[in-house]
Amino acid sequence: MHIIAVDDEGLARQALTMALQQVFPEEEIHSFGKAKECMECVNKLMEIHEEPEYAFLDIQLRGYTGIELAKEIKDVSPGTTIIFVTAYNDYASEAFGVQASGYLLKPVDAEAIQKVVDTVTPAREQVKVGWNPVGGNGTDETCLSVVTFGKFAAFVNREELKFERSKSKELLALLVDKRGAGLSNSEIEMYLWEDTLGDKRKNSYVQKVIGSMMKTLREAGVDDIIEKRYNYLALRPEKIRCDLYAFLQGDTAAVNSYYGIYMEDYSWGEPTIGLLEQWK
Repeated sequence: MHIIAVDDEGLARQALTMALQQVFPEEEIHSFGKAKECMECVNKLMEIHEEPEYAFLDIQLRGYTGIELAKEIKDVSPGTTIIFVTAYNDYASEAFGVQASGYLLKPVDAEAIQKVVDTVTPAREQVKVGWNPVGGNGTDETCLSVVTFGKFAAFVNREELKFERSKSKELLALLVDKRGAGLSNSEIEMYLWEDTLGDKRKNSYVQKVIGSMMKTLREAGVDDIIEKRYNYLALRPEKIRCDLYAFLQGDTAAVNSYYGIYMEDYSWGEPTIGLLEQWK
């Protein structure tokens, strides 16, 4: 098994490496001070089909961030579990949305590493099915949870929402993709029916699709996630739990669940794939 450690501070890197050797005495530890050196190693390992098991990354690197490096590693080695290392507790949790199970606070010791490894290891078995959609926002069990990596799906109270119309489901996915930006009826028509712009029948059908989507959300008790007024529809991002949003905040569970597939059924999601690629 191969373990990656990256920290641009010599003493901190040495302490991290020594702690890792205590936790993984029989494994090969690859320690680096620069992101470029790390990626050269990862690429060489992947060439011989030996994917690194874990990557312990300092969040703050000279001219780089651990978040950026994590995206590059996941692009080449999607099965590698990322664990962030930081000297700033509040900074890490607030700026990156990193939860306690996904980062280590300096100075790092073997006990702390073992604890975080024990926490994230069971989750590795769930990575293939994606980011965990259940759990809600805080203690609110009626929170809408959304999965965008792979096929789009929405959940409330651990149950996947069933939509009367496929276009109603696609409309919700579109609003999630827009991350709070409002859409007019004509813009919704443009995205959902790219090849039939201007069809008057579609103008009427847009209203039916919106009504059907709102009915599904209302029956699930989560219709407050939508801001709706005349010729305007938008999602309230702060009211949902979403793997895309968590990814963009640097959440380790979301980072580890991304395999390069986003909203695979909807071609209008391609610009967001470009955004995700920029984060790598």
